[in-house]
Amino acid sequence: MARKIAMYIRFVCAAPHPYADAELGVYLGLDLIDLEDQPAWLLKEYDRAFDAFSELAVPDCVSWQGTADGRRSLCWLRAENRRRVATFRHLAWVMDEMGVPVAEVVTRDPGHIIYRDEAQVVALPARRVRRAFPRRFGR
Repeated sequence: MARKIAMYIRFVCAAPHPYADAELGVYLGLDLIDLEDQPAWLLKEYDRAFDAFSELAVPDCVSWQGTADGRRSLCWLRAENRRRVATFRHLAWVMDEMGVPVAEVVTRDPGHIIYRDEAQVVALPARRVRRAFPRRFGR
């Protein structure tokens, strides 16, 4: 019987992560959105995407009160949770429409996993994290 290889997906913005040598994930990337002057239909899509996004647990290890390792860690969706991935793809589309480009990064090795639930993992990054955007920021 063939062993199923786990895949992990991360949605990122073209901005630096504050503590890791990686791109900013969409959770912190939400702060980059300018909600002013957005059309009503897009604000409605944003609310819908954000509501679905906010159902995801925020592990204690990645909170601002968490450990240094937690702050340096990156959150990855488990690819087998297709409904959750579709929710993030919708959020990525909304963010892009609002002027914040978002891309998808896929890996088999997110690094050393420090938290896991049915939807996501939190991992200390491997030495080299795959990037979706060219390095435009100094790190």
